[in-house]
Amino acid sequence: SALLSVLVGVAFDVFRNAVSKPPRSGRPISGIHYHVDVESLRSSRERWTSTSGGDGDVDVPESVHVAAEKLAVAFSKSASDDSLRTFLEGSAQASSSARGRAVAYAKEAAYHSLQRYLGWSRTDASGFVRRATLYVASEDQFRQLLGAASAGGDEMGVPIDDGGGAKKPPMLLDVGSGTGSETAKLASALGVDAEQVVCIETSTSMQKKLKDRGFRVASSFAEIASNDGADADDEASRRPLFSSAALLNVLDRCDDPGQLLDAATDAIEPGGQLALAIVLPFGGTVFEGRFWHPWGKAASRRPRRPMAIRAVANAPKSFEAGAATVLEAIL
Repeated sequence: SALLSVLVGVAFDVFRNAVSKPPRSGRPISGIHYHVDVESLRSSRERWTSTSGGDGDVDVPESVHVAAEKLAVAFSKSASDDSLRTFLEGSAQASSSARGRAVAYAKEAAYHSLQRYLGWSRTDASGFVRRATLYVASEDQFRQLLGAASAGGDEMGVPIDDGGGAKKPPMLLDVGSGTGSETAKLASALGVDAEQVVCIETSTSMQKKLKDRGFRVASSFAEIASNDGADADDEASRRPLFSSAALLNVLDRCDDPGQLLDAATDAIEPGGQLALAIVLPFGGTVFEGRFWHPWGKAASRRPRRPMAIRAVANAPKSFEAGAATVLEAIL
């Protein structure tokens, strides 16, 4: 009876919110959100004077300025496009009716219940109820960022020589693929067929979605090696396999970002590409399952081996400084 009472209470709350509470309007996305001060990257030596840390403020290392210069040279300005507008319009449409809001509130209640009462992580619960869809970039934006040439050959999607004269189709490794929405766009931009995409995803609910898209799925790098008939402990099993790899919004959600970067890099063919998407300012957080965690709050902790990222003391909230210090830590 207690469980029935809880279910009735949740159902009533979902119905009441769906009828009486219209969805909150998000902040409009305008051109200012795509602005990057490239000049500050070029003149970082004059603008960024010190970094803050446990030993107090010290001079900004030369390696940070070098990273800033690399970013200034490589920067490619983006903008809102039809793909993003379609995505936003679809999101708004999904909650424009009472029925849509009821579904959204029901998903939210299930999402929090799975974490609190079954000890699921935020990632697993979100994937299971299909609570949200990641959006990093449109297919055209991925194509622009990756350039006219990829590791799949002289042009994107062109097979490469496997060393024995045979042509090998380009392959993509995507780590932390989620539902695969961004994986699909990235693969299309690179000219990689679905059967040549390997996704590393630990969430079982999301693994099913990835398989439904035609992607190959593994839970770890070792599993990729075993699936290819190689011994995970054998040096040969660590040979480069992929023409491209991607870590999209993953490095700030894992225990050892440095090790993950090394593993992804080692899996790429010589001359291949590694695509990274990182939220700035960088903040490492690992979400984990925990029974009876407070309702509405995801259980999380700090990474066990966090990435050492400097903070520019006189530009603590600067997007440009944040990007340069993250790149410096990666390189």
